[in-house]
Amino acid sequence: MTPVQRSRFVFPAQLLLSGAGLGISLELIGHHISSTYGKGGDTGLCTALQIFSCDAAAKSDFSQIAGLPIAVVGAAFYAALLLLLPLGRFGPAKGFGHMRDVVLASGVGAVLYSVFLFCVSLITLGKLCPLCMGLYVVNTGLFLTAWLSHPAGRAASLRGLLGLPKHFEAWLAVVLVAGGTYGFQALYAQQAKAARAASRALLPGNAPPVQLDLDEATARGPADAALTVVEFSDFQCPYCRRLAEALDEAAKAHGNVRIVFRHYPMDSACNPAVQGKFHEHACGAARATVCAEAQGKFWEMHDHLFAHQQDLEEAKLAGHAATLGLDAAKFSVCMAAPETVARVQRDTARGDALKIRGTPSWYINGLAYVGARSVEELLAIFERTAPGKGKAPTPGAPGSDPEAAHDHP
Repeated sequence: MTPVQRSRFVFPAQLLLSGAGLGISLELIGHHISSTYGKGGDTGLCTALQIFSCDAAAKSDFSQIAGLPIAVVGAAFYAALLLLLPLGRFGPAKGFGHMRDVVLASGVGAVLYSVFLFCVSLITLGKLCPLCMGLYVVNTGLFLTAWLSHPAGRAASLRGLLGLPKHFEAWLAVVLVAGGTYGFQALYAQQAKAARAASRALLPGNAPPVQLDLDEATARGPADAALTVVEFSDFQCPYCRRLAEALDEAAKAHGNVRIVFRHYPMDSACNPAVQGKFHEHACGAARATVCAEAQGKFWEMHDHLFAHQQDLEEAKLAGHAATLGLDAAKFSVCMAAPETVARVQRDTARGDALKIRGTPSWYINGLAYVGARSVEELLAIFERTAPGKGKAPTPGAPGSDPEAAHDHP
């Protein structure tokens, strides 16, 4: 079949592919909002295989560019194609004769970016997003339909892309994608605001404080503090890291706070309440802090692991211990001891008794909260819980995060 013969099928195929890409991108926008501002959690197709996790992809640093979710740009890209394709097919040749080249260039860029994201997901995250994989198929289809049907031939069509910036069609495409990005970002911001408002509804209202078991408490701060914060945390959870940093800063600013740490790794290897390895390195990291505590350096390991959250593989834990000056032989024996896992599981059992289902989950004088908070928000909560004890927050204090986000299995 010649390129001319193939061209009869190209236009409807590319319309279908672009429509599918727009639909998947909108679904990803919704998932990003849910994971970042709502309750999150994988469902449906995202749980079909052990290696699948849309949540892990949405929470990755690679899910956004300069704070802008990739899905927003993707939606704008596919929406622009849905406008450009009819212009290339039915518009005057004088004004839109290079539209095939625009589609081909878009396909090349999209495929290259898809390969990059696939490698990052597989190597860095160890998880694959099935929705993202759907976009990889869409992008490959757009490239192949544009390339194989190009009247200039395969090699010449790719060489011709070098001169594309000289043509009106290329800049029209840029303007449409930029305008679409602005529009979809406004939609994203509106939906994110609604999700944040819903998340705030999780704050304690008139519910009475719960009684907390403080046996085996690993704590820092004055024992007679007016405020006791008990946090159930996971060292691989990015929102736990944000809360830990903000809590440390807020506790220093307030001066009358005791922080109690409880393990709740989202990993079935040491947490029976979790189905599968949502955070596959979380149990190893939890055991490492138990072993550091045995040598009097729990909080040093706590801070170090959160600071090196991308390096929590089992093989790297001994190196972290060495950095903190721990006895290597004792650390190794402790890591392999059944009692170390049992210690973590006693904390997860305490969390289960409180019906904890995500991290970070935390309590201030028995009042339940979920998700990360900024330093300023924490100080406001401290003041509301124990009036007259707080100090003014330092402007721009590190660890600030205005979103109440958390991890759900």
